[in-house]
Amino acid sequence: MPFSPSPIDVADQRYVVAGPMIQFGRRRLSAFQVCSCIGLAIGVTINITLGARLSLPVTLSIGVALLGLLAIPVIAILVKIVTGEEQLCFYHHVIGVLAATSVLLWIVNQPLLPFLDVLILAAGAARAAGYFGCLKAGCCHGRPSRWGVIYNDQYAHILQNSLLGVRLFPVQVFEALWTAGVVAIGCNLIVNRYEPGIGLAWFIITYCPARFFFECLRWPPNYYFKSGLSQHQWISVALVLLVVALEVNGVLPFRSWHAVIVALLLVTTAALVIERRTRSVTRELGHPEHIRELTAAIRSLSQRPRSGIPVDCTSLGLQVSAGTIPTGTGDIHHYTLSRRSGLTENVVESLAKAIRQTQTGRVEVLAGNNNIFHLLITDRDHPVIL
Repeated sequence: MPFSPSPIDVADQRYVVAGPMIQFGRRRLSAFQVCSCIGLAIGVTINITLGARLSLPVTLSIGVALLGLLAIPVIAILVKIVTGEEQLCFYHHVIGVLAATSVLLWIVNQPLLPFLDVLILAAGAARAAGYFGCLKAGCCHGRPSRWGVIYNDQYAHILQNSLLGVRLFPVQVFEALWTAGVVAIGCNLIVNRYEPGIGLAWFIITYCPARFFFECLRWPPNYYFKSGLSQHQWISVALVLLVVALEVNGVLPFRSWHAVIVALLLVTTAALVIERRTRSVTRELGHPEHIRELTAAIRSLSQRPRSGIPVDCTSLGLQVSAGTIPTGTGDIHHYTLSRRSGLTENVVESLAKAIRQTQTGRVEVLAGNNNIFHLLITDRDHPVIL
């Protein structure tokens, strides 16, 4: 059959992630949960230690830390109610915790900025540890690349088939190291030359732009998003703009290099949005990552039992159905392509050209009715004879 999956090379075994679970004695625990708990412990420790350094009330520091812990499941539940999906988003939690803490401090008539400086660095430390949990869990992973980690069949319920056994860039590790560095420098700023608001401004200005660019290395790529940017990228831009606006108005300590960061971020945002808006259908569907999706869908369909007509769909709405045509010289694997917004022969020919480079069989395109096209895939040694 065409598109048969290739096994992981023996030399690549050292890059295979062991699995989403960690063995502790006789118990198997979720690696993500273990790393999250470690991160929360580190975050609470930093929150209380830096709070003591700034002579903040110990009881209130502990209360703020506990509020942050309690807010995580509450925010997750609210997001699920609003969106209908369970999401664990760092930005959702940070914004929610900072907002809840601000209300609490206003009620008890305590200074706002010192507590927020400490709290956001504590949250960043927790997230840095949590990224290693993401690496083990198979979430927040990067794009296919020449160098990276490999997820095997243990992650079949988490990752799509096209990503199993493929090197994926370990963006989680780089984000963890970057975030840890940001937190370390932020703690140093608070300890050695503190100004109210310096920790908050430092973290947002250094973490958010980095997160913006890390998103470009993550899956899914930006062709998946109608605006060209992910939710996390838009939030990154919004938070940086908010911090600089507060600096201009004297709420936070102003740094001129922060304005340079904003300018670069806005130019990059505009370029990505314009590129996405002006991208042709041919270029969009012919994106290398979308071709990977399409070939994975074809591979998956070719392996399914022939009960009924197997159908699959890519993230860009390209529907694929599969069938087999028996002939005197061997079977012809027949795949039908359609899209609600329509397809053209030029687009399908470009897809077929890309598919030809992924396998050894011969690919031919036949136009059908109602903007439906057919791919006929045969062994190279057997001509198509209907």
